Order: sequence, then C-alpha cells, then structure tokens
Amino acid sequence: MISSSEARGESSAGGNGFGLSLRNGLARHPEWWTLAVCLAAWVLLAVHDSWEPSTAFCGTLHSTDTSVGLEWATKLTGWSVMIAAMMLPLAVAPVRRTAHASLWRRRHRAIAGFLLGYGAIWIIAGGAALAGLAIWHPDRWTAVAGFTVASVWELTPLKRRALSLCHRTVPLRPLGWYADIDCLRYGMGQGRNCLTSCWAIMLGALLAANHLPVMAGLTALCVAQRHWPRRRQRIEATALAAAAVCLAAVALA
Repeated sequence: MISSSEARGESSAGGNGFGLSLRNGLARHPEWWTLAVCLAAWVLLAVHDSWEPSTAFCGTLHSTDTSVGLEWATKLTGWSVMIAAMMLPLAVAPVRRTAHASLWRRRHRAIAGFLLGYGAIWIIAGGAALAGLAIWHPDRWTAVAGFTVASVWELTPLKRRALSLCHRTVPLRPLGWYADIDCLRYGMGQGRNCLTSCWAIMLGALLAANHLPVMAGLTALCVAQRHWPRRRQRIEATALAAAAVCLAAVALA
C-alpha cells in the first residue's frame, strides 16, 4: 500500500517535472510569445466577427458620428490585429534566428525589436491601403479583381524573388544599442520582403466580405508557401483564381 504522503510526494514531483519541462521548452523556443500574440489576434478577430458578422474588421472608412481621427485609429488597429494574425506565423523562423543570434539575457528584447520593425512596415502599408479605400469605395467586384490580381502575381518572377528574399538572413550583433538597431533593421527588411511577396493576398483579404474564413484560408496558403517553397506557385495561383470565381458567382447572385 502507498501512503497518502507518498502519493502526494509523487504527485508533487510529477507536477514539478511538468513545470520544469514546460520552462525548458519555452527556453528552447523563445519565439513562443510571438505565436501567443498571433493566437490572441485570432481570438480577437473571431470575437469581433461574432459581434458584427456582416462587417469586415478592417473595412473601408465610412462617415459616422464619431470623429474621423478615432475612426482612422480604429481601422488601423484592426489592420494591425489582422497582420498579427496572418503574418506572424510567417515570421517564426526569422524571429527564432534573431533570438539565437542574441545573448541569452536579451533574447526577448531582440525579438521585440524585430517585431517592431516588421510590424512598422505593414502598418505603414495598411495606412496607405485604408487611405486609398477611403477615396475609392469598393464593391463586390473589387474583391473579385483583387483575388484575380493575387492569382496572377503568384506566377510572376517578382513574386518568386520576393519569396526567396523572405528566407534571407543578415548578421546581427549580440550586444549594445547596435544590436537593437540590427534587430530593428532585420525586422524591417523581413517586413519589406514579406510585403512584396504577400501584398496581393493581403489586399484580397482586406476586400473580402466573409472576412474571417477568407483570412484563415489565406493564412494557411501563405504558411504552406513560406515553409514548403517550390519553384512555381501554381497551387496558390489556382486556389486564388478559384476564390475569384466564387466571389464572382456571389456578386452575380
């Protein structure tokens, strides 16, 4: 027979073992909180979609009773959440590279610098896109055109070059303010390459009416493309063309 004190001791040892394994796992993968931010963004988008199922989280600006500045801030925040949900899974490898190139005690600081630069590029691009959509009010056929452009873009040499540059690495200094600058510049470079590669897909996501399902599908497409690169992106181009056909059918209905 096992006494109650021995049972409690074994249970405590098992709990401590699990906690130690968890800490070791998080230490070996400092990019874990980047994925946690991504998951939180998806939860926020899902909750918002359940509140307003007919309204895109990052839709175009409309005249309301609120001030224009507040509405711009709301839309830009929505775009930022959308970028965190869709683009952070693509940045896991360079985030891990940034952490491993830094000193142990400043790994998370290095990751934060990388994400700051990476996000800044996308936020600037999002502000420009929202400004354009505020002037040119899109309709259902605009989304069809967006996905058609995205399908064609997948087959261009510029797309293939941009996708290759997304796997590029640069030397990072491990210590001091120069290291912070290096991480920031590396993040901006990765953001620029990612924007060049994925701008058409993100434009389609921005214009789509059924926002959350479209975003989930496009994110899966981008992740597969980034982590299993091929010489030609025929599968992605076909999928985007099929999405354009579906949207055209909905527009005609």
